[in-house]
Amino acid sequence: MIEVRIKNISITDIGFVVFLRREGDDRVLPIFIGPVEAQAITTILLKQAGKRPMTHDLFAAVLKEAEWKVVRVEITEIKNETFYAVLVIQQKKYALKGSDKTLRSLDARPSDAIALALRHEAPIFVADKLLADHGVFLAPEEAGGETPKAGADMGITKKLNDQLGVFHKALDEAVREERFEDADKIRKQINQLIGLDN
Repeated sequence: MIEVRIKNISITDIGFVVFLRREGDDRVLPIFIGPVEAQAITTILLKQAGKRPMTHDLFAAVLKEAEWKVVRVEITEIKNETFYAVLVIQQKKYALKGSDKTLRSLDARPSDAIALALRHEAPIFVADKLLADHGVFLAPEEAGGETPKAGADMGITKKLNDQLGVFHKALDEAVREERFEDADKIRKQINQLIGLDN
């Protein structure tokens, strides 16, 4: 397994993509993710605390309250063009002692696992074969600058992230109030914003 960091998050004509890169390597591993997961990742990278906890914030808080921690994320394989990941968690008392006792591996989507890893400041690993077989070299304009201390040089802008947050809040309210026609219109606006509305 190779330790990687988030190099960039970008929006393409088919949605959001997170680029993972090993330090000192020019290749990146691109993984397409959904808009909700993109927002969950960028809010941490941009240090934007929401007024209310999102699903990833809640799950991270539950783990902390139960005295479990995310030890690492492992992106293990790709099947039928879908990446698979494992979220490795452990009870804090054993993690502090450096013991492998109580280590648990949970099947997870890479995007969810990354969002939780960031909230627990846990490392992200990728199988060597994935980087070898699916790693790509970005053009200079796609690659962005050097990785800043926060862990990512954000290709996705703060403005776009803010817009997505507003739309998702409006969508949640419309669904909660059973205004499904409005919810459908908002969903279409989100898809248009992220380039999924052809």
